[in-house]
Amino acid sequence: MMLLTLIALIVVIVATVYFYKKTKSLENMKQLPPGFQSAGDFQPVSEVSGERSIKNLQIGDIVTHFDQDFVVEGRIDYNDSGWPWTCFMLVDGDDVRWLAVEEDDQLEVSIWQETDVVLHGSVPEFIEFEGERFRMVERGKARVSQMGQTGARRGMEMEYYEFEGQGDRYLSVEKWGQDIEVSIGEDVNPYALEILPGGGTSFT
Repeated sequence: MMLLTLIALIVVIVATVYFYKKTKSLENMKQLPPGFQSAGDFQPVSEVSGERSIKNLQIGDIVTHFDQDFVVEGRIDYNDSGWPWTCFMLVDGDDVRWLAVEEDDQLEVSIWQETDVVLHGSVPEFIEFEGERFRMVERGKARVSQMGQTGARRGMEMEYYEFEGQGDRYLSVEKWGQDIEVSIGEDVNPYALEILPGGGTSFT
């Protein structure tokens, strides 16, 4: 009789431990950042399941940012002496943005929009825009490859100049031959972007 009681007690303890661990595992998963499936390896679900993500974005995909839907119309891959990054051209009618994706120690994502700033000759160390002063912090040259629609950008090499402001915004100057483009941008949380596959073809 005592043996049966002991066995029953062991079964109850084992079951209690099992359900406790199961409950804690579910709670931990609820606390994970969007896009991660387990606390063990922190591997994004999109990479495991093959779902579309910021890392495998394609021309024709739909990117939603703050309830605004954009179509990926083109992409430019940059490489400055082994340091790569990619910009995707996002289009919603006449509204054109650029989604920049760079992976160094961590994934860095930003959204840019061209401005009406006009520059001639050499790029200055400081640029005033909308009452804010931006200072040049980086410059370089990059080789590029282009796919789809990329606006007026031409050639296989360009110069870039990066500026930081006093707040959370940045300025970027790109020289494509004689053409100079100035864009304003800011960082964006990649999990704030909703991405839907669009078949891999442009809508234009």
